[in-house]
Amino acid sequence: MAVRFPEIDMIKGVALVLMVIFHYFYMAHLLGRPIFNVGSGLLRLMAVVAHNIFIFMVGVNMTLSYSRAKDKNAFIGKQFKRALLILAFGMIMTAVTYVVFPDKFIRFGIFHFIAAAIMMSLLFIDNKYYTGFGIVLFGLLNYIISYYQSNFAGICDTNRLTCFVLGIYNVNYAAIDHFAFIPFFLKVLLGMGFGQVVYKNGIRPMNTMFDYAYTNSGAMKTLGYLGKQSLNIYLVHWVIIYYLLA
Repeated sequence: MAVRFPEIDMIKGVALVLMVIFHYFYMAHLLGRPIFNVGSGLLRLMAVVAHNIFIFMVGVNMTLSYSRAKDKNAFIGKQFKRALLILAFGMIMTAVTYVVFPDKFIRFGIFHFIAAAIMMSLLFIDNKYYTGFGIVLFGLLNYIISYYQSNFAGICDTNRLTCFVLGIYNVNYAAIDHFAFIPFFLKVLLGMGFGQVVYKNGIRPMNTMFDYAYTNSGAMKTLGYLGKQSLNIYLVHWVIIYYLLA
């Protein structure tokens, strides 16, 4: 069994807690019974922090898994299967939200994005120089769509869904969950670069304060457990929150 680094699980656990709290208030907003404003303030900050941690950790985990894989070809096949499974979850989310929230259903949410990001990351995962090239490339693309967005208006008028998925232009889909590929994949690449440098060859050079905290704190162990189960919890927490509020 591969050694898990407790700091990764604990950080993911923190992100999961923040996300569940935000989604409780966000679901209340979607159901027309807002409790607090979810578009600004502390709740919005919690969502942004949680999103960015999750996406960054996708990259870190990819590099750890790749560095520990003895058969790289088998690893690629396994990741494709994993991506297809996650995409299937995404399509289920699309179908469910289309029924429940037909005017704002999920077209390209977190599961769709992670599935696409896993497959795309395989082009860069082989070494840190490929990853560095990817960071520069997607950083440039992100700069272009951020500062020259109006130049794509004509193209996006006839390719609305493509532009929406890539994040090229705001085509005003009122989706309740959206992770535009270009800006968020840059964060995956940054996570991959971090993993390749800090956890070189899947090895952490020394123990950290996280080991002590994880060993001696029940709260930290709980966060670590939540981090390990983050995908499973993310899948079911929407349903639980919906029924609590509906």
